[in-house]
Amino acid sequence: MKYFLYTRPWYWLPAIFCGLGGLFYQSGSGNHLFEIFLIVLILGPGISSFAETYNDLCDIENDRRSLTYKLGGITLAGGSRYLIDGQISITSAKIISILSILIAIIPSLILGLYVLFLTVIGLLLSYLYSSPLFRGKEKPIIGQFLLGLGYGPISFCIGYYSINESLVFDSNVILIFLLLFLWMIITGLTADIIDYFDNIKTGIKNFVVILKRDNAIMLTSIGSLILLLVTFTLPIFNIFSIRINLIILITPIIILRIIFLFRARYSKRVLSATHILSILAESIYPLIFINL
Repeated sequence: MKYFLYTRPWYWLPAIFCGLGGLFYQSGSGNHLFEIFLIVLILGPGISSFAETYNDLCDIENDRRSLTYKLGGITLAGGSRYLIDGQISITSAKIISILSILIAIIPSLILGLYVLFLTVIGLLLSYLYSSPLFRGKEKPIIGQFLLGLGYGPISFCIGYYSINESLVFDSNVILIFLLLFLWMIITGLTADIIDYFDNIKTGIKNFVVILKRDNAIMLTSIGSLILLLVTFTLPIFNIFSIRINLIILITPIIILRIIFLFRARYSKRVLSATHILSILAESIYPLIFINL
C-alpha cells in the first residue's frame, strides 16, 4: 500500500479526467470501457506516477529542508517524505519510476502511434520538469509551460486520439487546447504558493517566487474565475444537462478556493485544503467539453 501511496494517486486525477474529456469530446456517448481503462493506465499509474516519483527522487535534498503539508495523511506539498524518512529506498523509488514508464508505454502501443507519440511527449515533459539536467520547475514561465502542456492539451489528445487517428483539429479543438493549457497553469500555481517560503529558503526562483506570493494569489484566484466565466460564454459551450451539473459543482469549489487563498494573504501558511480544491477544479474543468 505504501508503494501505491508513494506515487500520490490524487495527483493523477487532473490528467486522467483531461484524457477522458478528450475521449468523450471526440466520441460522444458510447461504450468505450476498454479505451477508458487504457487511458486511465497511461495517464494515472503511467505518466502521472512517473512525474511524481521522478520529481521526488530529484528533490530529496530540497525536501529535507521543506515543510510537508498534509490533509488526512495525504501529502500535498513539500515532497512525499517517503525517501527522506526511509519508508521507501531510493532503489525502490527508481524501480517504481521505471515501472510507471512501462505502464504508460505498453497501453499506448495498443491505442496506436499517435497515442504512443503523445505518451512519450508526456513522459518527456515530466522528465524536463524535474531533471537535474534541466530543472524546468525552477525556471520561470518554462515550468508553468511544461505543466500546462502536459496536464492540459497532451492529456486531452491522448483521449482524443484513443479511438480514431484520422481526426483533424478544428478551431474549437484548438480553443479547448488553449483553455485547458491556461486552466492548468493558473490553478496549478497553488502548489508553488504553498511552497513559497520553502522555495525562497532553498534558493528556488520559480515563477511564483519572482512574481511574489500575494501577486500569485491574486493571479490564480481572479484568473481562474475569469477563465471560468469566459468558458461558459463561448459559442462552443452548449448547455447540456451534464454541463449544467458541472457548473453547479465547480463554481462553489472555485469560490471556496478563492476564499482560502485570500485568507492566506494574511497568514504565512496556506490551508492544505486549498490544494485539494485546486486538484478538484483541475479535474472537473476538462469534463465541461464532453459531448454527451
